[in-house]
Amino acid sequence: MCSDDSSHYPDYFPIKIIGCNQDDLSQKIIRVLTGLSVIFDDKVDINFSKSRKYISITVNVYITSREYFTRIYNELNNIPLVRFVI
Repeated sequence: MCSDDSSHYPDYFPIKIIGCNQDDLSQKIIRVLTGLSVIFDDKVDINFSKSRKYISITVNVYITSREYFTRIYNELNNIPLVRFVI
């Protein structure tokens, strides 16, 4: 039996986006989040793979419901350079 996770909302949750390190991926991610009127804190963590081929961007976003989280997740996955959203 699955538990009801609605008690976890609303709250801030970290979302990590991993993609190809090219074409201003971080700016595209921020544009998607602001286009969805997502509230996120100013701290954005950016890390690169050893070869600098990939970039990892972590953003703390304010999630109000599971449906809202799913919408954000799907929109971020629609960015062509994104490989994973965790």
